[in-house]
Amino acid sequence: MTAMPVNLAAVRRRHVGDAKVAPPSTPHTLPVPPLTSALRAIAHQAMTSRRASTGAGVTLLTTTGRRITSVGSDRVAERVNALHDACQDGPFADAWTRRRVVRVPDITADAAGAWTARARDLGLRSVLAAPLATADRLLGVLAAWAPVAGAYEERDAAAFERFACSAAALIDVVQTTSAAHFPVLGL
Repeated sequence: MTAMPVNLAAVRRRHVGDAKVAPPSTPHTLPVPPLTSALRAIAHQAMTSRRASTGAGVTLLTTTGRRITSVGSDRVAERVNALHDACQDGPFADAWTRRRVVRVPDITADAAGAWTARARDLGLRSVLAAPLATADRLLGVLAAWAPVAGAYEERDAAAFERFACSAAALIDVVQTTSAAHFPVLGL
């Protein structure tokens, strides 16, 4: 499968370009912070760029590996992202600690571990996980999954790793820009 081209510059313009990144707020809603919008776009692109994927998630972590925030492509993805808090094992933790892309062709082949049991219950079979890292910062983890075994090949893992590198650069820019535009709100 060929990698779907990602126009991160267009995503950046849409989500960072100026302070008008979120839809207008009503008296009862707050605007969506630019970082949240960017994370949603990244999760959606991560899911749709791999034909077999049924979900994807982006999790930003502290330097010690605790979850700061996460965004998923759907409700199942939000539950998968939450597994990071509940379980210290699994491919997301492995991608984070080893700073490398992890491809799991079939999680049912690994009978051990709390993450595996819970992920299997959520319908995951194949997993790709990649660190979100810039040259000087480890930001979090990007993951995609499929409900069938063998959904991802080595070339999918390589393309996913390239996408994660570009996504990390975008997140870094959005965080820097957001801090400049919204210093008081901390958005």
